[in-house]
Parts: sequence; C-alpha cells; structure tokens
Amino acid sequence: MEQAGEACKTPPPPLLRPDWSDDVKPPRFRYVRPETLDELLELRANEDVDSVILAGGQSLIPMMNFRLARPELVIDIGGVEELQGISRVDGHVVIGAATRQAAALNAPEVIEGAPLLIQALRHVGHVAIRNRGTVGGSIAHADPAAELPVALLALDGSVVAQDQSGHRAVPATELFETAFTTSLRPTEVLVDVRVPASTHARVAFGEIARRQGDFALVNVAVSTTVEDGRFSAVRIALGGVSDVPTRCEAAEEAAITDRPSAAHLREVARIAADSVTPRDDFHATANYRKQVAAVLVERALADTCDVLAEVA
Repeated sequence: MEQAGEACKTPPPPLLRPDWSDDVKPPRFRYVRPETLDELLELRANEDVDSVILAGGQSLIPMMNFRLARPELVIDIGGVEELQGISRVDGHVVIGAATRQAAALNAPEVIEGAPLLIQALRHVGHVAIRNRGTVGGSIAHADPAAELPVALLALDGSVVAQDQSGHRAVPATELFETAFTTSLRPTEVLVDVRVPASTHARVAFGEIARRQGDFALVNVAVSTTVEDGRFSAVRIALGGVSDVPTRCEAAEEAAITDRPSAAHLREVARIAADSVTPRDDFHATANYRKQVAAVLVERALADTCDVLAEVA
C-alpha cells in the first residue's frame, strides 16, 4: 500500500511540446478600429504593411490562431457605419459589406427583392455565426463551399470595391480567382454587395453537408424565369465542386430548349454535373460530389417549375 501511495505522488511526465499553446494563439499584430470609410481607405493604402480586414472574424480569427494568417495589421471595420445597411438602389438590392448576416436574413428589402439570398443565408453556419458573420466578409473570404458566393453568382450579382483612387464594380463572374482568393486589390475594400432585385424570378437553394452548420460538400443555387410553362431564363451555380463557385452554362442552355418534365430536368442535371471536375479529398470523392451535384440541380430546378423530380 505504501508503494502504491508513493506511485500516486509521482509527477506526470513532461509535455512533449511544452510550447503547444503557441500554436493556438496568433502572432503579434497591431489592431486598429477606424470609424470612417476614409480612415479605413487610408490604412489600406499603405502597401508596405501587410494588413487584413476584420469583419465578423468567423474565419479570420481561427486562421490567425493556427498561424495560417500572419498579418502585421488587423483593421476592424465594425465601427464604420458607411459599410452597414441595406437599401434598394436603381433596381438592385444593395447590402453594405459589414452588414451582419442575421440582419440581411430579416431585412424586408432582401426578403422581397433577393429571396435566393434568404435561402442561402439560412444554410450559413448557426445562429451565433450569422449574428457575427457579415455578408461582405463571407464573399470576400471566397471559400469555394460557402453559400453566399454561389448565390451571388447565380443572381448575376456584383460587389463594389473602393480605394483612395476611386471605386469599381466587380461582377461575381470576375471576383473569384481561386480558393480563398479574389480579384480585389491589396489597397481595396469591399464596400457593398449588389444583386438585381426581382419579384418574379423563381429561386431555389440546396446543399449537402455532413452536419447542419458545416460547410457544404456540394451546394447549388438556381434562379429561373418561367413563361407559358417553359423556362425563359435559367441560371445554375454550383459550389464545393471546384476552387471557385461555378456557373453551369451548358446546363442553363439545355434547360430552355424543352418544356420542363422530370426526364428533361434529369438530363439538365446530368449536363450540369458533367460540366464540373471536383477533386477527391478527405471529405468526399470526386465521383460522390458529381452525383450529389446532379441530384441537387434536379431538385432545385424542380422546385422552381413545379415539376416532381424523379430523384433516385
């Protein structure tokens, strides 16, 4: 018994990595919180400083904690009121880049003018994530499996980028260059997101994820116009199947060549799936993603034209 008691007092072996905590803390950085857009643009104008914009922080902070991002300067835009708010301007729904996703989800302008964004937003993370995450932040982060980029592409939307030299509109088709990379310049700030307002388009959004709130293995956004029982316009965008959200133009063309039927929609979905080339990873195989893409496209198109999808 004495020997057992002595054994209990033996100190535990030392940690193999006594500095392990350094791996979940960000490197040193400077933090600033500008109050106006002009102050923000001045901070971004200094190309000699590696700066990054903190919006909701739902992606940036974990990346910094794991040393995947090592900025010298973190610029918190939470206090810049010019980047917040939702309005209707010239036939577009305009959403300030720093507008919280939860605010957009409940805004009458978005509910009435951009219902596809509403459907996409409902799939973004969880309530706590949407309360902190911003619309512009999700799009600028350019995760190829995120919901808002694929919805923006299906809506033929755009963003407005600004620096001290002026501002420019960047269509969604030109915004996403590769995974987590956009065509925004180092000195630019994404100031708002714009999508054409539409009250007559029929829209649908769907995705498959391992658990609710996870990033999608595959997601789809569809916007259609139906006239006289036929598709007169179709836009199909897929996420999670490439390094960027992808428009399925061949499938869009095929969709408007015949009156919608279950067989026709299945053929359009096959064309959409055949147009993408996903890669195998530890989440899913490429073949699985193609099969899921076909199922999601068929279901989404069926939802917009009141045809029962014959999904196996």
